[in-house]
Amino acid sequence: MENKPQTFREITPDQIRDWKAKFGEYALEEIAIPLNQYGDEEITEEDIVFARFVVCTPNRNVILAATKHSANIEKANQILIENCVLGGDMQTIEQYGAVYTKIIEWAEKRISTYVNFRSKKL
Repeated sequence: MENKPQTFREITPDQIRDWKAKFGEYALEEIAIPLNQYGDEEITEEDIVFARFVVCTPNRNVILAATKHSANIEKANQILIENCVLGGDMQTIEQYGAVYTKIIEWAEKRISTYVNFRSKKL
């Protein structure tokens, strides 16, 4: 298993190019999760601190592996994080429960809404 960049700053344009080649042009996203913004708390946009990540949409194998462990939600979530988070501010995943939760929410949303298809009656 390759070493993941442990901070967002460590991610290079070459890594992003390589990930696009490996996972697909449209599979990568950068996500930013606020660390110091809660509910209705008054905070200016420039004062928000973000944990940032490069993530890839779960592929079929990741979805199958996570589904296989659906009775063990911790294991299923671990599979999603290990396979979908390519690099970023990794320490925040363990340090902030909200970061962990938002990454899982992102992955689940990508699984359920990944393909918007069109159909027509024949």
